[in-house]
Amino acid sequence: MAILKNSVRQLARRFGYQIVKWKPFATLGSIQLALAYYLNVRPEAVFVQIGACDGTTGDPVHDFIKQGALRSVLLEPIAHNFRGLEEVYAGVPNVTLLQAAIGNTDGNVSIYSVKSEGRWKGNKWGKQWASFDKWRILKHGVKESEIQEDVVPSVTLPSIIERFSLPRIDVLQIDTEGFDRHVVDMALKLPSPPECIGFEFIHMTHRELSELMERLQVRGYLWNFDDQNAVAVHRDLFRRWTERAPVSSFANQQI
Repeated sequence: MAILKNSVRQLARRFGYQIVKWKPFATLGSIQLALAYYLNVRPEAVFVQIGACDGTTGDPVHDFIKQGALRSVLLEPIAHNFRGLEEVYAGVPNVTLLQAAIGNTDGNVSIYSVKSEGRWKGNKWGKQWASFDKWRILKHGVKESEIQEDVVPSVTLPSIIERFSLPRIDVLQIDTEGFDRHVVDMALKLPSPPECIGFEFIHMTHRELSELMERLQVRGYLWNFDDQNAVAVHRDLFRRWTERAPVSSFANQQI
């Protein structure tokens, strides 16, 4: 049995997979811990979310943005999702919404999403599936007739910074159904790259993810993973975390 298990593990690793014992899904994300730090230590920080959906569905940062303390710019290209986003953050200070997709250039781009009708109406998964690549929608079991194509505005990260007069982007959260690694690369090319970058990696091949993490490492980032997402934190930010970490009174107690 041990020989069989070892052979299966080796075969999995060959194709970029790892076999581990099942564990419950994470209920606390690294991006949430990072935002908790910014809210308490650096509330002047700038947060940008790419692919904000409706502001609540599958959104790990909603509770932090809703407080209105961080200066936040949220992008969502799909019209019915954007209407929900407007409702959720109506009247919340320091929150700016933009109905657009992130792109390599400014202009317009075709994007595919699930129609909000029929069996997908109100479905929490369907509304999160929007991609430049129709195949990524089809692979979720969505029929061709259930997919809509929209031409939406696209903006680059430098354009976002210029349009909203941002001093920089401190925290960048990305969920673009397969375009995440390209957005991370855009962020690394900024004059002042974000200190913290959250992104989804499940749509990347093993090679794509490995090469992306190598680029992040070269630029001085550390990272952590959960089941679907990664958060990369620059070493300079990690250093500030450790320098500012308070000494717990509990830790000083003799056990």
